[in-house]
Amino acid sequence: MQFGQLSELYFPSVTSSSARRKLRDWIRSNHSLQSALRGLGWKEGCRKLTPKMVMLIMQHLGEP
Repeated sequence: MQFGQLSELYFPSVTSSSARRKLRDWIRSNHSLQSALRGLGWKEGCRKLTPKMVMLIMQHLGEP
């Protein structure tokens, strides 16, 4: 899944760029999530998310 697609699920009422920025800010503020994502190979600016990364984000932030 693309990072932008997931961000739009979490923030459907804002523009695509705002949704991406908001999701990135949520990840930055959740240090345990950020650390776990990095353990799966995620880097800030990644556009593609693996299914494991998506599940991890949903576990930490809840379903969109």
